[in-house]
Amino acid sequence: MAKSSELETSALGFIWRDGPVSAYAVRRFYLDSPTLQWSGSAGAIYPLLARMKRRGLVRAVSRPTGRRPAQVYSITAKGVTALQRWLRPPFPPGDVAATIDGLRTRAYFLLALPAADRRKFLAAAERALALEERRGMALLSTDYARADPLAPLAIRGGILIARARRKWIKELARGIARLKETSPSRRASSRRSAR
Repeated sequence: MAKSSELETSALGFIWRDGPVSAYAVRRFYLDSPTLQWSGSAGAIYPLLARMKRRGLVRAVSRPTGRRPAQVYSITAKGVTALQRWLRPPFPPGDVAATIDGLRTRAYFLLALPAADRRKFLAAAERALALEERRGMALLSTDYARADPLAPLAIRGGILIARARRKWIKELARGIARLKETSPSRRASSRRSAR
């Protein structure tokens, strides 16, 4: 059996939990999600559902809705097996390792900025993460959070990640403040002379 992508297996999970569902409902699931990891675009979802149907992971039946019938998807026994395989350990290294984090990547190079710009970067990062934490808190009281008994716990995970990142930004600010000020050109010349 072909390996399922994260998008495919999360869609299987949604169809298992809420099915039978229309393709539009699957799109809404991703469009309404607080995570930006997956696309809810029609160009991603409709081909995904067609592939899952060809692989026998879902079945589709036509149901009348409005002016034209809609395809409504249900998970198959083969789809449940694929979903369960995805849920069970062992986990791929990417699922437990540090994730891609643009702020952390930029932190490696912050000394390229003048001190005033570094302070602006750190303050802006802290504000953006605080906003992300508030969004998560607000999400807890929405229909999205009430759709599944585990949704509030998953949302809480996002809130805790935002808090941890804010704490890290503060540690980064303290660490940078302790560094001896050197200009990028002085560091570059010292690297050249060390060769």
